[in-house]
Amino acid sequence: MTENLERPHCLVNLDPANENVGYKCDIDIRDLITLEDAMTEFKLGPNGSMLYCTEFLLTNFQWLADRIDEFFLKNKCQYFIFDLPGQVELYSNHDSLRQIIKRLETEINVNLCAAHLVDVSYLYDKYKFLSAMTLSLTSLIGMEMPFINLITKVDLLAQMGRPDMNLSFY
Repeated sequence: MTENLERPHCLVNLDPANENVGYKCDIDIRDLITLEDAMTEFKLGPNGSMLYCTEFLLTNFQWLADRIDEFFLKNKCQYFIFDLPGQVELYSNHDSLRQIIKRLETEINVNLCAAHLVDVSYLYDKYKFLSAMTLSLTSLIGMEMPFINLITKVDLLAQMGRPDMNLSFY
C-alpha cells in the first residue's frame, strides 16, 4: 500500500487497541502502552482503558515527540500518517487527544489534516449517513484542523446497487 508512495513517510499507530495492524508501524503506541495492559493493571473496561491510554500518551508526549524527531532526522521523512482510535468519546467529550494534536502542531511544528473514513454502506441508510456526518462534524470541531470525509469500500457499490441519492449528494 504505502510502499508505492515514492515519498519518505512514517506510519504512526496511536490506537493502543489495534492488535491486527495490516501495515508495518514505524511508530507504535503499543510500544509505550496497550489497551490490554491498562485493562489488566487498572481493572478498567475497554472504554475507560482507551481514555487512560490517551491520557498516558499525553503525559508521556515526549516519547512520541522523540520518535517523530528521530524518524524525521534518520529518514528525512516529510509525511506522517497517523492511525487514531475510532472511539467517538476521544473526539467529542474528552480533551487528551485534542491536546496531543495541539502539541504536535505547536511543539513539533507539523501541519495536520484529518481524514474521516465512512463505510459505503452508510450511503444506503439516511439515518446512518446523518449519524456519520454528525460524528464527522463533531470531530472536525473538536480537532480544529482541516478535515476530509472519505467513503471507503466503494468497490462494493457494484454489489450493493446504487444508493437512493446521487453520489454527488454525499
